[in-house]
Amino acid sequence: QISRRMSRELSERIRVFSQRESVTMFVTLLAGWGTLLHRYTGQEDIISGSAIAGRTRGEVEGLIGFFVNTLALRLDLSGEPDFRSLVQRMQRLALEAFEHQETPFEALVAALQPERGAGLSPLFQVMFVFHNAPAPAVHFSGVEGNLEELHNGGAKFDLTFAITDYAEGLWLALEYNEDLFDRGTVERLLEHYETLLSGGVAHSDERIGLLPLLTESERRLVLEDWNATSRPYPRDAALGTLFAEQVSRTPGSVAVELAGFNVTYGELNARANRLARYLQGLGVGPEVMVGLCSERCVEMIVATLAIIKAGGAYVPLD
Repeated sequence: QISRRMSRELSERIRVFSQRESVTMFVTLLAGWGTLLHRYTGQEDIISGSAIAGRTRGEVEGLIGFFVNTLALRLDLSGEPDFRSLVQRMQRLALEAFEHQETPFEALVAALQPERGAGLSPLFQVMFVFHNAPAPAVHFSGVEGNLEELHNGGAKFDLTFAITDYAEGLWLALEYNEDLFDRGTVERLLEHYETLLSGGVAHSDERIGLLPLLTESERRLVLEDWNATSRPYPRDAALGTLFAEQVSRTPGSVAVELAGFNVTYGELNARANRLARYLQGLGVGPEVMVGLCSERCVEMIVATLAIIKAGGAYVPLD
């Protein structure tokens, strides 16, 4: 399990956005979760589990016991909606699902009879949980108590994403199946979730497929670091001269490979030289253009090099 605290500033922006859109924090955070899964998988119809307290009546609020039930939420990400529209869609989805929250999950599975597999939860493999009930203070005579989060060491689903609402900011905890994900992947997933939510609440009219996903460090890595491929290059040298230098360095190395047929630099150079001499005999030289019409084959490479070696300019014809 990996956990981290969301910044108070972003947590507050999510809270203000939810109030402005007249939805709960759960709905906004669920929309972000659905958007993340959509962007990762490309799927538009995703089922995510969610836990619900089950205490819908006042007379059971104070009872000791386990009332929690599991809901299967079918997230509709179709039509590439903007984030605001998706939040309203999730609001309707949540209200419809909560109407049936007292239906035991086991009864739903028995009725649908989905195809079962060893090690797979029926209906869904990812879980989303939001805790917004304040943790009660623990007092004993002469003893101070603190609540400590514990983990049983085993993942119940492929991914279980739990968010707890604290005054200091939202606390994110992601439990994952180590057979499917490594720690670095899950850490990036949490970062991407925060990035998507930040973009969604700031630019709610933006389509979910265009919301920012990469962190600033990832964008710099992809756009700048990986593209820093400049190398010293003799820009005034002719292509024929550069090819001849490569031939002298690695005459026996493969230069062209096509359909299992290999041609070395030495062989390619010899064939191009023969054709170049023939073209020069026909008058090919500087300022002379030579049309070249050929399918993708070794002969096309030979002809291109030969025209350049003869001093002409090749004109590819489609």
